[in-house]
Amino acid sequence: MKKALALLALFALSACAFGFIEGKPKGEEFRPEMSQEEVAAQQGYQGTQGTVGEVVVDTEPDFVPEIVSESENQASLDQADRDRQNLEASAARAGKAPEPDRGPWLAFIALAVCVLAVFAVRQYANKVVPEPEPKGRDRRLF
Repeated sequence: MKKALALLALFALSACAFGFIEGKPKGEEFRPEMSQEEVAAQQGYQGTQGTVGEVVVDTEPDFVPEIVSESENQASLDQADRDRQNLEASAARAGKAPEPDRGPWLAFIALAVCVLAVFAVRQYANKVVPEPEPKGRDRRLF
């Protein structure tokens, strides 16, 4: 246990350690930090760029949106309903009824069964497996 704590402490200290500092690359010269005046001189021009060219505001002056009538919408809904009925009828002819989507519920039930199985195995192990005999001195605190 003491070895594990020592390794954990060593790992924690090594995570906070500084990395090696490499030397200056060949051919590079030292550049000191710029003063506030030098930074202000470099950032002094705060002008804006004017508009280049002309942008047309109305790009499609003769565009008329397509108007869909209510009857066309109803026809689409009717076609979807007929398609669903045809699918159910073809499934009935094949001898099987279409099954509802049970995927999420089956996953939930499987998860619950797995959790219950883990608890059942733990209860069984607690009853069957004997308590280990302590080696060496007694390590109980109270």
